[in-house]
Amino acid sequence: MKRKKFNYMRQEGLAGYVFVLPWIIGFLLFTAGPLLFSLVASFTNYNITSQMDFVGTQNYEKLLFDDQLFWTSLWNTLYYVAFSVPFTTIGAIFLSVLLNKDIPDLRFFRTIYYLPAVLSGVGVYLLWMQLLDPSTGLVNLVLGWIGIEGPNWLFDPEWTKPSLIFMKLWGVGGGMLLYLASLQGVSKSLYEAA
Repeated sequence: MKRKKFNYMRQEGLAGYVFVLPWIIGFLLFTAGPLLFSLVASFTNYNITSQMDFVGTQNYEKLLFDDQLFWTSLWNTLYYVAFSVPFTTIGAIFLSVLLNKDIPDLRFFRTIYYLPAVLSGVGVYLLWMQLLDPSTGLVNLVLGWIGIEGPNWLFDPEWTKPSLIFMKLWGVGGGMLLYLASLQGVSKSLYEAA
């Protein structure tokens, strides 16, 4: 009896590995392999048309001490993350709390708020390029109606980062859906007890 149970468990484990095998192959080919190659290539003088010449840490020294664009890009990344992550999290929580109420046409509103999360990145980019266009964009047109001259959103260095953060806020629907599922998983008796 124990032998049959052992064979059954072994077959079940083997079936599990067979089902996971496509993911493992994909991970090795498309994630771990390129990461390992990038790590090795970072210690060489390499371009696609020549061989790899080992240079040690010379590339990292050049990056940290000679390249001013590295520090600028690092600052821009930190700025973007410091503002976009809290704002999108707060926005997603706020929307999920609002959409957790019993109101008419709730499914319609959930769909409307989630739709930007599933749209193509290129399509969303083109949409925002049109909306934030300094001369013909809808955002500057609406600001002009109330007497405010709109900035050159995506081309002025002072407004580029806030524009990108604003564009990121448009897609809070993915986080909203996760928080909404969490809120709906809470039993009504717990709400009543609270």
